[in-house]
Amino acid sequence: MRHLPKSKTKISAILGPTNTGKTHFAIERMLCHQTGMIGLPLRLLAREVYERLLTKKLPYEVALITGEEKLIPENPKFYVCTVEAMPLDRKVDCIIIDEVQLAADRDRGHVFTERILNARGLSETIFLGADTIRPILKSLVPEITIKKRDRLSKLECVGYHKLGRLLPRSAVITFSAQQVYEQAESLRAQKGGCVIVLGALSPQTRNAQIDLYQSGEVDYMVATDAIGMGLNMDLNHVAFASNKKFDGYSTRRLFNSEIAQIAGRAGRYLTNGTFGTTNKIPSFDEASVAAVEEHRFPSIRQVFWRNSKLDFHSIKALINSLEVPPPYPNLRRKGDADDQTILTTLSANQTIRDRLNSSQSLKLFWETCQIPDFTKTLTENHASLISKVFLNLCDYGNLPDHWVNGHLSKLDRTDGDIDSLTARISHIRTWTYIAHRNNWLANTENWQEKTRSIEDRLSDSLHKKLTQRFVDKRISILTRDIRRNKKLISAVKNNGEVIVEGHKVGKLSGLLFTPDEDIRTDKAINSAIRRVLPLEIKRNANKILHSPDQFFTLQLEINNKFFGKILWNDTPIAKLKKSQTILHPTVAILNSENLDNGDRQKISSRIDQWLKQEIRKKLFHLFSLQDSFLSGPTAGVAYQLRENLSVIPKDNINKTLKHLTKSERKILKKHDICVGKLAVYLPSSLKPLARNLNGLLWWIYNDKKGSPIQPHSSCTSFIKTPGIPDEFYRSIGFEPLGPRVIRIDIAERISQILHHRAKNGPITLDRKLMGILACPSKDYTGVIKAFGYENDVVKISKNPRYRKIKKIQKSMKNTSSDRTSPFSILSNLELN
Repeated sequence: MRHLPKSKTKISAILGPTNTGKTHFAIERMLCHQTGMIGLPLRLLAREVYERLLTKKLPYEVALITGEEKLIPENPKFYVCTVEAMPLDRKVDCIIIDEVQLAADRDRGHVFTERILNARGLSETIFLGADTIRPILKSLVPEITIKKRDRLSKLECVGYHKLGRLLPRSAVITFSAQQVYEQAESLRAQKGGCVIVLGALSPQTRNAQIDLYQSGEVDYMVATDAIGMGLNMDLNHVAFASNKKFDGYSTRRLFNSEIAQIAGRAGRYLTNGTFGTTNKIPSFDEASVAAVEEHRFPSIRQVFWRNSKLDFHSIKALINSLEVPPPYPNLRRKGDADDQTILTTLSANQTIRDRLNSSQSLKLFWETCQIPDFTKTLTENHASLISKVFLNLCDYGNLPDHWVNGHLSKLDRTDGDIDSLTARISHIRTWTYIAHRNNWLANTENWQEKTRSIEDRLSDSLHKKLTQRFVDKRISILTRDIRRNKKLISAVKNNGEVIVEGHKVGKLSGLLFTPDEDIRTDKAINSAIRRVLPLEIKRNANKILHSPDQFFTLQLEINNKFFGKILWNDTPIAKLKKSQTILHPTVAILNSENLDNGDRQKISSRIDQWLKQEIRKKLFHLFSLQDSFLSGPTAGVAYQLRENLSVIPKDNINKTLKHLTKSERKILKKHDICVGKLAVYLPSSLKPLARNLNGLLWWIYNDKKGSPIQPHSSCTSFIKTPGIPDEFYRSIGFEPLGPRVIRIDIAERISQILHHRAKNGPITLDRKLMGILACPSKDYTGVIKAFGYENDVVKISKNPRYRKIKKIQKSMKNTSSDRTSPFSILSNLELN
């Protein structure tokens, strides 16, 4: 293999996993020189290092150069750059290239490889990265000295944890914006909120989100692998909510080295970190865990490369020079880079081709093709923009102000949702890049300021939108104060609202505290709330004990959310529970963990006393039978009526009825007891209030789940529900008859009518009888059969002709004595 010529500069590499102090050491080493330059993989990191250097050097000594930002004093001594933006024509004593293992990255690798091959300081060159790049560095730079650094803290896998069980200072990792939002919504619901770190966010938005996390206002973060490149945060645990990512070409499982790069964000400096999985993602297998914990990964065998010595004599020569094969076998030619793809595409356009008539125009064309597409989605639109930029530069020497302003004005809007703002930021970043190109605009500084201000406004708005959507300020502030062991000030307002540190956290209704939905699972906040509740609940308990009867209510309306509950001041405090007798259910105080047993017993006794009186008042007709000193068979009837809640099927009591004398029947009638053909019942029990209470008592006594059926107060007939016992229908005063249940007094009336009509032959269902039945025609036969009439029913005709004949019959009644006349014949027809 042919090697590169040795360089006179001292070349070294510091390799190792995350949190080894590599970057810190290299920067300190660079500052020992008179001049220096560092190339970093992200604009965000470049800004971070730039601000760090400003604390060590004077502002005029440090320059910041990225594709979208250039802060260059007149004679800087140190340059902080993104790798792509390094001005290698400036000679400096020391050059540092960070994260050199990215030479294997399919999108940007060729740039890092170029720096490995050609970026050299006058005195010293330092490469930083993962140990996986070691063989490549030794091969491409034979004279290199490689030093390995161990991680300063331990990184340990702790397996799977549910999202709600993640401890504070955790990051949840997933690999698409949609998944990030979904996880963030869940964390807001369960933990009060989180910050978002996405590659698509502007540096300003990412910084604002990270500051929110670092300040302790929120304890959780949801991020993509954007956090894997040197973002230093107070992070204890990394939980992977996905183990697959789309790498721009296909969806694949994460490599162990990628897991390590991301998980390595946990545990900074000497603090140990942990990693694992969440969101139903199975734990990493033992081999992966061992590889990550021990930092053992396959070495990189090949990196991406592209010829940097381009030929600008013609467009064909330029394209050919981009396609020159790599000089070494461990280099892989990058032939599908975005800039090269756009170059090839646009050069086929005759309008553009006509202007490619000099090396200067070709260089300009190549520069415009390198305008980055931060949206990563609109390839055709981006190519169109590049085409217009190039044509304007060729034709006018710079970009027309009105044309640029037209594009910027469409982006200078802070309305819309998160996705809209993110898209605008991506577009304005492209224009920020354009504004920083030399001589492309007539007034470069003004346009740089304008694009920067638009990006700042959009970033501020996006940060606010993210915070509003994914952070519950109330919970985050309370959680922070609790973590700092701050004594929280709590109180209960007159309307029952529970206030902690000025924030509403729930409501105390009677004896029951209901936390707000979003703090229900937060143990720390609930613990703080419980400090103030016992005293308030004690006060409410005393109020309940000394309240007059009118303050209590048994809710009997099925549509009310408190159905079946006993209310105090319209607040549920107790429910009914089965006892040994159907008319005397016991009282169960609704759960209140802050109510002591003594008060619970006193309240239970007070409510039980009221409940007995309430049932007796509403079902007075039953209790009057109990107090009437009946004897013999009449006492037996009264007893069965009480046990069956006012309705007894006739078949169940026939034996007793047979032994009743006339005087005893009169006694029953005197006590408002009806003995019908179908049942013995109390008409007063058919009133809505009484039957609703009867239904509830029967339901509780028979241990039924859910809620009972409760017909409307005016209802006399409704369809029978499968699975509901006949005894329940009778408890509410209805008799099951075929497919329907009919109120018992109406059923008795129908029974009498049918009995009377059956004496004269087949039963005719006229409108009077159908009106009483109050059911659809399809149910007629089933209901009549339930009364015991099988095949002797004649249904009335619904033909309009019937009504016409009936009218004629009525008008001609007694007008003719001629029995042979048509009118006489009609008058003798039996139509009733």
